[in-house]
Amino acid sequence: MKRWMVLAVACLMGSVQAHAGGFFIGEQGARAQGMGGAFTAVSDDPTAAWFNPAGVAFQEGLSGTLNADVIVTNNEFVDTFGFGGPAGRGYKAKRGNFFIPHGYIAYNRDDLPVAFGLAINAPFGLETDWSGSGAPFSSVLAPAPLRAATVTFSRIQMVNINPSVAFKVSDTFSLAIGAAYYNVMNADLNNPFFRLGGSGSGWGMNVAALYKGDRLSLGASYRSQVKTNLSGVAVYPLGNPPLLPPGFSTSGSTSITFPDMLNLGIAYQVSEALLLSADVDWVNWSTYDRLVITQPALGPAGTLVAVRNWKATVAFRIGMEWSFAENQRIRLGYVFDPTPIDALYFEPRVPGNDRQLFNIGYGYAFDEATSVDLAYSYVRISDRNETGSPVPFYNGKYSGDGHVFAASLTHHF
Repeated sequence: MKRWMVLAVACLMGSVQAHAGGFFIGEQGARAQGMGGAFTAVSDDPTAAWFNPAGVAFQEGLSGTLNADVIVTNNEFVDTFGFGGPAGRGYKAKRGNFFIPHGYIAYNRDDLPVAFGLAINAPFGLETDWSGSGAPFSSVLAPAPLRAATVTFSRIQMVNINPSVAFKVSDTFSLAIGAAYYNVMNADLNNPFFRLGGSGSGWGMNVAALYKGDRLSLGASYRSQVKTNLSGVAVYPLGNPPLLPPGFSTSGSTSITFPDMLNLGIAYQVSEALLLSADVDWVNWSTYDRLVITQPALGPAGTLVAVRNWKATVAFRIGMEWSFAENQRIRLGYVFDPTPIDALYFEPRVPGNDRQLFNIGYGYAFDEATSVDLAYSYVRISDRNETGSPVPFYNGKYSGDGHVFAASLTHHF
């Protein structure tokens, strides 16, 4: 019985990183978002502190950007095999509505040998809520051996604090190095039988390089893996007679390794009015291969390895910016972002489908010091016909979409 309880907790903890596109949120600045996030070789405003801190070395003075995203998500499931009722019945997760603020600072003076950048943002997270949907994988009617695999609510909230220093090696080349602090404030994993919440933090680093020619720019940015040690409490609302009374809780811990990422970018100034850019993003989701769960109160049976075996992915981004007036710009972008999850390891906590993003943006400069940027992205989540899951009621058709609205204010002091 203890072994069964530990397996349940392991299944929950094994999906702590279960959110969009893997669970990476690439929309980290309205201007860059309008260009599909293809900004590694552009990085000429304060958001360079995230996209490519080496770009801070080519900026002047003190500037800052405040950005806010509103993200709306929709996820649907069709039970094509009839595990929870008539075959072909559809179920909807609760619509997700999220507000995510973030900010960036760039500082560079001619009399200093280095420039400074600071990013405070949330590059990973969001949530999925199947509670009340009636989907077979969210039901209390699941057979006892499979109850650990049921899904209701999953959430992760985190913040990244990332200071960097940049060195201008020459008039056309710069380097940067920085430290990253990931603070996971809430990691909630629930099903009808268990509720699990935790928090923790970890440190990583980043390096970047940028070449800026008259027309051609090339950029590279690498962010390391960040291991976060999480601790929290598991609650069993229904108990587990005769071992546990209703509402029993126990402490637990694990570690989550956020993936390292390599971004390569190219930008070309076709004319004074037209800028084109492209990025290739490698995300090492293979860091999420397994988790070791520790539940001291459950004795020797309180340690279990949960295998996930996600794979590394390569995403593609393209963008353009057209300065159609002296103080106004229009932007367009496209992103293809593949899923890192094979059929054997798929679970409904994750929108484990390939994604495409179609982006549009607008920028308006009030004067040389202050500008605003707006962006919108439609996230098309490709249908996934899951047939190979070892959990029978996971099999079926998954679909959905999303909308990302962003606005930012940039000021040069």
